[in-house]
Amino acid sequence: MRAWFNERPVWRRSEKTGLAEVFQDWCFFIDHVPYWVPAGYDLNGASIPRPLWSITGSPYHPRNFEASCAHDPLYLTHATPRKVADQVAYQLWEQSGHPHWKARNRYLAVRTPIAALAWKRNKKDQKQLDALRAELHKRPDRAKFETLWFATEQ
Repeated sequence: MRAWFNERPVWRRSEKTGLAEVFQDWCFFIDHVPYWVPAGYDLNGASIPRPLWSITGSPYHPRNFEASCAHDPLYLTHATPRKVADQVAYQLWEQSGHPHWKARNRYLAVRTPIAALAWKRNKKDQKQLDALRAELHKRPDRAKFETLWFATEQ
């Protein structure tokens, strides 16, 4: 499995959460398949538990952002198995310029049992996913979002 991005995502501080949101549609690839993240998508920081930020660094740091932009929606949608989502983040951290050891530390952080809790979709996550899907259904370019947002739609 190989993951990469061609352009860095454009983001801004989210008015809803105060953290970060994707400002323009952004695309990353897994084995040549495009995965599009829509503008307005709120990020949760690659599911790295906050107590580990002192070791891994903030997932909102600009050099960590690409991985969060891919990892967060993969965790929400379950478009890939969890291990693949974590490997995608690892590869994007490396592509973003992190040394191997630092990307590996972040990868180990998302593989912890605490981080695994983020994989389990709760009612709030399902509500967010349903709302995003409803918005994407209205878009004329809906087809580009199929692989990420509608692959597992019930």
